[in-house]
Amino acid sequence: MSDTLGSTSQLVDPSGNVTNTFTYWPYGEIRTRTGTTNTPYTFVGTLGYYLDTVMNWFYVRARYYLPNVGRWLTVDPLWPKHSSYLYSDGSPVDFIDPTGLQKTNGLLTSPGTGQNYGPCVVYECTEHTIPGLGRLLPSHKYVCVASKTGGCAGGIGPGGGIKATPTDTDAPCPGRRKGYYTTCEPILVGCDAAAAACKCIRNNFKNPGLYIIPFRDCFTYPTDVYQCTCEAIGWPERCNKFSGWQTA
Repeated sequence: MSDTLGSTSQLVDPSGNVTNTFTYWPYGEIRTRTGTTNTPYTFVGTLGYYLDTVMNWFYVRARYYLPNVGRWLTVDPLWPKHSSYLYSDGSPVDFIDPTGLQKTNGLLTSPGTGQNYGPCVVYECTEHTIPGLGRLLPSHKYVCVASKTGGCAGGIGPGGGIKATPTDTDAPCPGRRKGYYTTCEPILVGCDAAAAACKCIRNNFKNPGLYIIPFRDCFTYPTDVYQCTCEAIGWPERCNKFSGWQTA
């Protein structure tokens, strides 16, 4: 379970019993904790901040973040458009930076839009690893679902997360392993949609299929989950809300 920034506030066991609790200082250092279960996904962990406990910094895709000083280890690749080293422009209780490139205002804010979609969102995530002309081309797609009860992940393999496998529906979302550039876009909004999507993933689409070119079944995987979810919630107009969404 997470707070409004996406930081892990509680861990639960398979029966739903709380095993760990966490609170944080503004820049991400753990203030209090209970329980003995270890997790690298603490501060903004539901959005992929990965804590290296040896170095005491977070891997946040484009850069490493040092919570003890509230600064990034390296300069922002988008500088001078954005602040060079300062984390979230000095407002860590209002902004997060899940890409390591620019701040966004609050949990589950769609990158570049400034729109907060709320606590329950179904995302289509695209991984870019194939070298192209001046940019990395899409190489994998998966689905991540954020919800008040923790959400789920679909097709996050084959090498995603830190220890995730293709059928790991509880992998941190949208966390991916180091060296990957990933973009995520909302395709459905609402806690009923999030619950339906997780049910579809766990019951019908747990295995996303092959990733080997030319098959790349993962590229149609988000469509399968999307259609299953839309059938479950029964509101076609909701499913057409994001008209710019399409599969590769």
